[in-house]
Order: sequence, then C-alpha cells, then structure tokens
Amino acid sequence: MKPKIVATLLSVVIFSLGLTGGFFLDRLCFQKGKVSHYKHFKKFMGPKRFDQIQTHLQKKFTKELLLTSDQQETLKAIFDQRMTVMKLTVKEHDQELESLKETTRDQIRKMLTSDQKVKFNQMVKEYKAKRARWKK
Repeated sequence: MKPKIVATLLSVVIFSLGLTGGFFLDRLCFQKGKVSHYKHFKKFMGPKRFDQIQTHLQKKFTKELLLTSDQQETLKAIFDQRMTVMKLTVKEHDQELESLKETTRDQIRKMLTSDQKVKFNQMVKEYKAKRARWKK
C-alpha cells in the first residue's frame, strides 16, 4: 500500500477509537441520570463548596502574603461580606427565574384546552416536586 493511504487509514482508525472511547467514557461517568448531574454540580459548586474555597483562600493568602492577625481578621470580614452578597444575588436571581417560569406557564395555560390544562398542571407539579428533591 501507498504511505498516504496507510497514514489516512491509520488516522481514521485512531479518530474512530478516540470518538468511541470518549462516547463510552461520557456515558459511564457523566450520563447516569440527570439528578446525578445536579448532585455532581451541587457537590462541587454548592454553598458548602464556596465556604471551602473561602477557607482555602484565607489560608493561602495568610501563608503566602504573611498576613498579620489583624489582616487575617480583615480578610475574613471581606470574604464574609462577599459571601453574604453572593447569597443575596443568587436568591434574587432564583426569584427572577421563578417569576419568568410562572409567566411562561401562564402563557402556555392560555393556549391549552381544559383537559390539557389539567395535564399541564400535573406536569408542573411533578417538576416542582423533582426540583425540591434536587435542592436537598
């Protein structure tokens, strides 16, 4: 065989193996269910994680910048203030999103028949119950 053909076939085989391996790795590690995705996200990005990051940064700054005890207290106050603002921002954002969702649901209800509204309301109720479980 010609070297160009061998190189092309070898490239196609390697690409196919990488694509297949990536697909199965994705399915194995990340596609175990949407709830697990949320739990994975919550585990690494939830409020506890932010507290851990804050603690880590305080220790790192103290060590690397050789902060005095007064500076450490000031840094903690700064981080605590930031955390308070972040929590309020997230809460406001959640309220805005919930308001947007409810407006959208109301618009959808207007176009539905009576029977469809009953089914739709049940779907919304199930969705809200599922979301409540996710937030735990």
